[in-house]
Amino acid sequence: MTFQIQLQPIGPFFLNRLLRMNLQRYFLFLLVIPFLFACDEQDSWEKQPDAVRGIVFHLTEEPFDGETLQTTKSTGEFSRVEHLIVTEDGEAVPNIKSTYLPDSRKIFAEGLQVGDYKLLVLAVVGDETQDQATVHPISSIHDTWLTFPENLQRPLEAEYFYAQIPFSVSLNSNGQEESSLSEVSLKRIIGKISFDFSYNNDYVRTAVTELTMDASNTRFYTSFSANQEYSGQSDGSFQIQSLLEKKELLFMPVVGEESTGTIEMSKLHHTDQESKQQYSFRIHIQPNRNEQVNTVLSCDDDQDGTVFATARAYEESEHYSILSDSESKEVYYDASQRSFRINQPLQVRIDENAMLHTRFYSVRPVKGMTIYARISQYSSEWLKFAYYEEIPMLGDALLPIPFMSRDVIYYTESGKRVKIPRQETFTNSQIEFKLVSDDPYWKMIEQIKVNWYLSFASYGGDPDAPDGQPAGNWRGVRPVHIREYIAYFTNVAYMWELPECEQTMHDYVAANGEFHDDANRPVPVSTIMTKFRSMSSFKLGLIKPGAVAGLGGIGVYGLAQYILNYHYSNTYYCSLAFHELGHCMGYGHSSSFTYGPWAESVMNHFYVNNIHRFPIDSWEYLRSRENPNLYNP
Repeated sequence: MTFQIQLQPIGPFFLNRLLRMNLQRYFLFLLVIPFLFACDEQDSWEKQPDAVRGIVFHLTEEPFDGETLQTTKSTGEFSRVEHLIVTEDGEAVPNIKSTYLPDSRKIFAEGLQVGDYKLLVLAVVGDETQDQATVHPISSIHDTWLTFPENLQRPLEAEYFYAQIPFSVSLNSNGQEESSLSEVSLKRIIGKISFDFSYNNDYVRTAVTELTMDASNTRFYTSFSANQEYSGQSDGSFQIQSLLEKKELLFMPVVGEESTGTIEMSKLHHTDQESKQQYSFRIHIQPNRNEQVNTVLSCDDDQDGTVFATARAYEESEHYSILSDSESKEVYYDASQRSFRINQPLQVRIDENAMLHTRFYSVRPVKGMTIYARISQYSSEWLKFAYYEEIPMLGDALLPIPFMSRDVIYYTESGKRVKIPRQETFTNSQIEFKLVSDDPYWKMIEQIKVNWYLSFASYGGDPDAPDGQPAGNWRGVRPVHIREYIAYFTNVAYMWELPECEQTMHDYVAANGEFHDDANRPVPVSTIMTKFRSMSSFKLGLIKPGAVAGLGGIGVYGLAQYILNYHYSNTYYCSLAFHELGHCMGYGHSSSFTYGPWAESVMNHFYVNNIHRFPIDSWEYLRSRENPNLYNP
């Protein structure tokens, strides 16, 4: 295929039009030129090869003297960098161009002539405004570059770095500028104090409520010149600083050789007393140095043998919650691991590693628990062996015993001192315990006289199955149900010790006649009281939805899920729970204790009407009704 292009002559009109178009484009080009040159100068410098953009200085920071970069922790990248190139006389070099590029930590300079110079750099990591610091503009090495207020009164928040580096400029074989310096290493103009505390008794450490530092009357420099000269001084006032969380503090150097400061320790004691103790230390802050202050906080409690379980000590111990929703069925169905007596919910023992082991079968915490111990080898009196600020609900914890690592002193109930030397071995057979607490909740527990033994069984069900894998009338009981069983049996056991409970039965008998057994023989209230207390154990399971709401017999007890959720307030559901207790006492359906008034009008109403007086007085301790691990239905 052939294309033909016909050329036409250009007339005067077309030439004039073309000329006007070119002039317009030229005018637009002139307008755009300033914007082209206004592009980020740093971007253009970054894109140029080092060989054509003058002299390059790369900034690095040095660690604290005597440390490595790995051990010195910087607070981050440089947030501000100021620099000045001066002559050997210290005056700013005129007619040069330099800039700092933060992304690459490089200073670029061009226009320097052959000769000798000094590079001055001031860099900040952090926010200097938090220190009320002022970075002044300088034109000479003799100018003040950085100042702080005289009444700052506290450590610095930011880190401040400085370098004064001599260098020379020469021409290389290609006639280009060349510097004798490429790496610029910055050092801190400030110093650091690092506190490290040790204790002779670790239970003192976990009882500390406050550690403070006071540097009053210590004077710190407040000015720094471009010639690395310190001047000015703070007014000696100081805000006391807490050392509980932050143990590394930054300061300007101290005026003079050194000063002194004070550390004050505030701590609790297991007698509920709080005490304070002071320790002095030397303050010798120098630029770029980390001053280590290692202090042994010795005190009168160093030999104390009491396991002082503050909240912090408990949290740091090996601890967990028993009967949690995630606990394995192999654990909670094993009576050797999960069982207790209702009047002894707090189990205390010495474990195989000579640790103090506590396990609490309670759905409420207890505060201020003292564990006394009698170690007949050393004293016939009760020793104050341990004190817990709080034992959490269903808490299980192991805490070290001081006499396993050192000689200790205990105090008896009568106030005598008993010394026990360091033990190589110690077993549970060498000790007996007594529990004392003023917690109102514990006072209720102490009133419980029945000592029913509670354990938990599947009765053929499987709690891991979505429906509990029903087996007959049973299905797998889960921790959410076991916790409610603990609440219910704790309340029932406590209720039985209330005089009003027995009186309620007497009042019913006076108005309606005696309760009777399956043979219609009268059962006196005194017999009911005795039989109820004489029940020895309950193996607790869960009843599936269906024909029965519960099952009970000698040592066997099970309720449906809905009864466990609403026993606090529903008299009908509560009557079903007491119905099964009637069976556990040995009575059948022909007696007053199942379908009769004892379960259906006397005990159930007394329980619901007096729930506010019971140890577990509300469903909100457990909130089981809202628990996603309930069966549906």
